[in-house]
Amino acid sequence: MILKENIKNSFSKAAKTYDNYAFIQRNIAEKLISFINQEDKYKKIVELGCGTGCYSGFLRKRFLDSAILSIDISQEMTDIASKKNPSIQCINADIETLALDFFDDFDFITSNSVIHWLNNPFYFIKRFNEIRKLPKCLLFSIFGNNTLAELSKFIQEPLISVSFHSKNEWEFFLQDNFPDNFTLIPETSHKTYPDLISLLRSLKYTGVNVKDNNKFIWSRKLIKETEKKIISEFNEIRVSYEVFFVKINLSPSRSS
Repeated sequence: MILKENIKNSFSKAAKTYDNYAFIQRNIAEKLISFINQEDKYKKIVELGCGTGCYSGFLRKRFLDSAILSIDISQEMTDIASKKNPSIQCINADIETLALDFFDDFDFITSNSVIHWLNNPFYFIKRFNEIRKLPKCLLFSIFGNNTLAELSKFIQEPLISVSFHSKNEWEFFLQDNFPDNFTLIPETSHKTYPDLISLLRSLKYTGVNVKDNNKFIWSRKLIKETEKKIISEFNEIRVSYEVFFVKINLSPSRSS
């Protein structure tokens, strides 16, 4: 299990460079917002893991009059998000430590490209089965286990010290805990880079190259060797980003 402090530090360091490199995350945010039906009306919205506020901005444009609370584990990220979206309240907190009753007054819970970073994403989502107040909608995007598969194929050490889960794992979990109340839509996109250095730089400057305490070192020799293997296999420096878009309709707990 990766240390939560490592995740916070990685994204905090990338706060100032994030927006210049987060093309994938921005595209996912645009897709995620499209899963909100035109007739959906929510009064109180909570965004889990706001980063620098890209998805927050999409939420504000979609819900002009709603109260929106955005949360992130990185103070540096929330500072930027707050400046970009002054009409949204942004707070610094670890979403995994929030009590379930914290969410009681929100009728829409959403998160873009964040939940896969949690220590136990399945347990975190499962807890929402115990919602006791308003009917709610939970909408989120997560990376799948085929993300960066092309690069992972040629290096022995994990590029990112987090194990993304497969489509089958998520479908099994959702069917077991939210039977017939969810939709999961998979989507895979590809991005090419001029060279391996550019790819590694984009990971670093968006904070996603989270490492555990056994730091993996990219030497010049390893970069050249890996770049050569990737080009030989795919004729270009290309990686895949597998994303799952999940929408769950939550009902108040029967025990309420």
